[in-house]
Amino acid sequence: MLKSIMVPLDHTSNSQIRITAAVTLAQKFEAHIVGVHVLPTLEHMMQTVPYMPLSAEVYRDQHHIMKTRARELWDNFEDNMKHAGIHFDRHQEEGDILSFYKLYSHCSDMTILNQAEQGSSPILDNMTSFMLESGIPVMTIPKHATYPTIGKRVLAAWNDSAQSARAVHDALPILRKADRVVVLTVGEYDKKAVPAADICIYLARHGVNVEAMQGDITDTAAEVIMRTAENMNADMIVAGAWGHSRITEVIMGGVTKSLYSNQALPVFFSH
Repeated sequence: MLKSIMVPLDHTSNSQIRITAAVTLAQKFEAHIVGVHVLPTLEHMMQTVPYMPLSAEVYRDQHHIMKTRARELWDNFEDNMKHAGIHFDRHQEEGDILSFYKLYSHCSDMTILNQAEQGSSPILDNMTSFMLESGIPVMTIPKHATYPTIGKRVLAAWNDSAQSARAVHDALPILRKADRVVVLTVGEYDKKAVPAADICIYLARHGVNVEAMQGDITDTAAEVIMRTAENMNADMIVAGAWGHSRITEVIMGGVTKSLYSNQALPVFFSH
């Protein structure tokens, strides 16, 4: 079951987007939300701007301001949770952001992240490193969207890779509650590969209302996935992340890179 959702918190508008999506899912699954906010240490702040040396007093003042703003962030988080009737925990840490995110993700079922901006470089994105290293599923959320439903009509991208198999298995709690699940394959299978019909049988045994669909191979896999999702009015995509190396996806392009920055639909990723 989906019972614990981690939400990284910061002072950007994206933080509220993550909170809103987490509330939608928590209400659906009666889940607990874990809010995590990480402040940089004073030493880290001094090290990040070596080209612009400032006095220690300036850094201390800035650090104090950040701590004060953190209280405002927590007030907003708590107001959202209490208004929605959601059980929650909050954790304020100071240190390396990725280390603490990974620490708390390991005690959660899923983490909510924002999707990358169009044209951004995933290899330089801290959150892609988190997705690769945490070992726990993430759901990436578009920047401009509302979420009346998530996981009601789901498209699962399937290519019989370890990553897509992991994603489908990890997403089972969501798939069981969905009104409709389409397992989409693109291109031809190797003779030794497990066909989409077999994974649909597996999902049906778990109570999933599922059907198989073969995609048109005239376009890229990502284009086929997004077009099929639009045609079925999907409100979520399930996909394996980084079947190829991340550097290959950055240089050559790939399904993960395209879906991670699609800015139209939430995507549930597993690696």
